[in-house]
Amino acid sequence: MKNTNQTSIGLTAGAPFHKVQTMSIQTGPWDINALRQPVTVTDQGGTPNGVQKITYANEPYRGRGTSVFAYMSLPKTSAWERDGKVPGIVLIHGGGGKAYEYWVRMWNDAGYAAIAMDLGGCDGEDMKLPDYGPNQEHDGKFDHLRVGIKECWSYHAIAAIFRAHTILAQLPQVDENRIGMTGISWGGYLTCLAAGLDDRNKFAIPVYGCGHLTAASTWMNNPEAESGFNILGDELTELWMENFDPSSYIEQVTYPMLFVNGTNDFAYHPPAWQNTYLQCQGPVTLVQRLRMDHGHWEGQTPREILAFVNNILHQTPDLPAWTEQYQEDGKLIARFEEPLTAASLLYTTDKQHTWWPEKHWQEVPVQTCEDGQAVIVDLPKSDWGCAFINAINQDNLLASTPHTQWGSDG
Repeated sequence: MKNTNQTSIGLTAGAPFHKVQTMSIQTGPWDINALRQPVTVTDQGGTPNGVQKITYANEPYRGRGTSVFAYMSLPKTSAWERDGKVPGIVLIHGGGGKAYEYWVRMWNDAGYAAIAMDLGGCDGEDMKLPDYGPNQEHDGKFDHLRVGIKECWSYHAIAAIFRAHTILAQLPQVDENRIGMTGISWGGYLTCLAAGLDDRNKFAIPVYGCGHLTAASTWMNNPEAESGFNILGDELTELWMENFDPSSYIEQVTYPMLFVNGTNDFAYHPPAWQNTYLQCQGPVTLVQRLRMDHGHWEGQTPREILAFVNNILHQTPDLPAWTEQYQEDGKLIARFEEPLTAASLLYTTDKQHTWWPEKHWQEVPVQTCEDGQAVIVDLPKSDWGCAFINAINQDNLLASTPHTQWGSDG
């Protein structure tokens, strides 16, 4: 996807978005140089499937040291081996998740070295480590801020992700210049956060998760929420956003990112998602499916994820790429770099201020024109609406254009 000016549906509704060049590097509360130092790994044995179990030291918590458990493995063979080295990926679970051995093996089967760490202070058997860090419940994510920034889950999780990247890069069989990351839900949030802080990555793929969480997310806008920003108060919310929201750092990303989400995600809503991807300074690709289910398996298995990584690192077939999108005389017009095999318009005309997870989105097939490289479609007549196009190419890969909106219902 090529980034051009788009109309925001979030914080600045109705105004065009212009990229802003970052003037100075923001690192927040983390000592980035320290996090990039070599990491000592303790071997904890292996699984019946041949995946290595390890622990490694992380940041102090409550005045004591902590460690992180992870699964790590190399592929048995790889089509992507170069000079005896293979590419690698860091796998970041979401809320309620853990280090998933099968996720490591999925990427091994695709030819990648992989590491998946537990960010909730547990081992591979879901038992608390004796030197655990902050838990991944909402008190660890939000309420610990009352104790101190460096007691918070996000602070420790980012440190663990940095060190996981270093651990992969230290392996003599891994190409340190071909490592990236992907994460699911809260792991997608962490992927966005780490992407803005760690320029060693060659790609980043947040699924569901994003920044701008006070703009449109279940932790801000849900009146029934019993945790999150609703109970932090204005001063602590501002402190959390400054230190732990990806919006504080993601303008620093210059490498390719793929954002994956559903139209009605309960946690990360389109305005926050859009404001996040529009901040990126590097190439951005979007995949947004109609009412995509929210879960680890659902977020790990879209075929576009592996296709995106293979394209970035090995120039295999790419996802559809749009070159321009605009509205004219009630029509949405989008053009693409290559002919499409199919396309659809996804739109909602629900009230503008309807709770985003409850908006009714519809998907209708549309015809392509200009030798399959363009879509020109009438937008629904309504007081307000939001829409985008899903495009499918000859490799049966899907990508989405950015959101666009029209009208206002007050």
